[in-house]
Amino acid sequence: MDNERDGFCELWGSRRQCDLAEPIRRRALARVDVLARHARVGERDAFMELRRQVLHVVDAGWWIEHRDDAIEMLAQNIEL
Repeated sequence: MDNERDGFCELWGSRRQCDLAEPIRRRALARVDVLARHARVGERDAFMELRRQVLHVVDAGWWIEHRDDAIEMLAQNIEL
């Protein structure tokens, strides 16, 4: 996987944490992309911001901790 080519920032954490976090953040990005394709026109900017946040969260531990609710956690701070 070429994280830089895909727009991801490099993960910080132990090798094990990074190996666990990588598929979690890729799934989160895929979910955001699917949701964005089905969003209303007025919501597209919010989904672009959410996508940007997914690409820039670099703490592997955070991804592991939020494996089931990462999108919801990131979306809380986005104003529509």
